Amino acid sequence: MPHHSHPIYIACIAAAVAVPLMAPHVVLSEPCCAQSATIDPAEADESDWVGAKNQVATSMLQFSESLTERWGMPQEVKEGGYPGIDLRDVAGYPALIGHRYEQQGLVGGQYVLYQRHQFASNEFIGHFLHVKDLLVRTYGTPRQDNVIWLNDLYQPLPGYWDVAVDIGHLVYSASWTTPTTCLALTLKGDTHTKLTLDVSRRTNACAGHPVL
Repeated sequence: MPHHSHPIYIACIAAAVAVPLMAPHVVLSEPCCAQSATIDPAEADESDWVGAKNQVATSMLQFSESLTERWGMPQEVKEGGYPGIDLRDVAGYPALIGHRYEQQGLVGGQYVLYQRHQFASNEFIGHFLHVKDLLVRTYGTPRQDNVIWLNDLYQPLPGYWDVAVDIGHLVYSASWTTPTTCLALTLKGDTHTKLTLDVSRRTNACAGHPVL
């Protein structure tokens, strides 16, 4: 099955587009477009894949926990980097991270991991399932857990489900509610596949409130 690479400049383009909407509310901590190390799929082994899954899942969990510990905190303006967006390298994938502030302080954040093929087929489906498993162990059973086929062209071909995600035919999603926090994990594609974790401070019923 052919693989499509998504260089880090794609994330930087997305950052540039998002800046006008996010700049008044976002804390920046790291520079944009730093070159990341990638793994040649031909040289990757099972330990690389397991390590990448663990790193991605742990990073997303740490992000959610850091927000839940700081709800209502005022914005800390940091110097340097790309205005309005925190771009990081996580296990060889570009990740965009934003924090949303309102008058009452920190109220939400979003972590977006962009696909770059490094391992076997269905790579990002594997990441979604691994992140979801860690969130289940942390926050309990999801209140919603969905696999949605918007077009079933590739449904009989499990080896091509990552293609189905990439072109918008297949969406994975799960969400959790705690006394203080709403969390939503989503895997979907348009021009490229994105694994997204939305975290927001709970005020009433949980609802989607994207940041990036």
